[in-house]
Amino acid sequence: MEKKPAPTRRTNEARSEATRNALVEAVIGSLFDAGYARTTMTAIGRRAGITTGAMQHHFGSKDELIFAALDKLFNEIFEQLEEISPVADSLPLAEECARVVEALWTTYYGHERYVAVVEIIVGSRSDKDLHERVILHRQASLKTLEAGWFRIFDLKGEGASDTLQFALSVLRGSALSGYSEPSGDAVPRHIQLLGEALARQIQSLKSA
Repeated sequence: MEKKPAPTRRTNEARSEATRNALVEAVIGSLFDAGYARTTMTAIGRRAGITTGAMQHHFGSKDELIFAALDKLFNEIFEQLEEISPVADSLPLAEECARVVEALWTTYYGHERYVAVVEIIVGSRSDKDLHERVILHRQASLKTLEAGWFRIFDLKGEGASDTLQFALSVLRGSALSGYSEPSGDAVPRHIQLLGEALARQIQSLKSA
């Protein structure tokens, strides 16, 4: 009987990456379930099923984990824009705007993972140095996101940047209203209105 080849062992690098990812996911989940203050190193390790020693090998502090979580969450929204870009390019402007807004809402702002971002921004305010680093991280992330936005809509300049800021402000507000008003009945309509308003703004910029 022919022997089956032995399963390939994961490399140390792959195991390390899996552990890091488990810890980052534990941070995101804890921020949503328990809030910033209760997201301690102990709570994170318990949630991930990883020992304190293993945690310290990968992340020396809660702050390091917080920024790793911010990186992952930002990458998710940026990848969503990159994924939708080739599809949106072939659509009429109104449909393109609606598709982009809907994608950002359903995969990010309307998802519980966005609560983790809010918790980090608000929770870090008690530590001035950390909060400043969080804000700088957000500003750098926005610049990268802006480049993707410009590419999708073939825009550039201050007016184009304003369209992104406007869209993000509405999406953030809708996300928070979904938790303060649990029924969330108005949110789908707000998302639709955002797409329509965005299309008008961008059309105006393209026609100028």
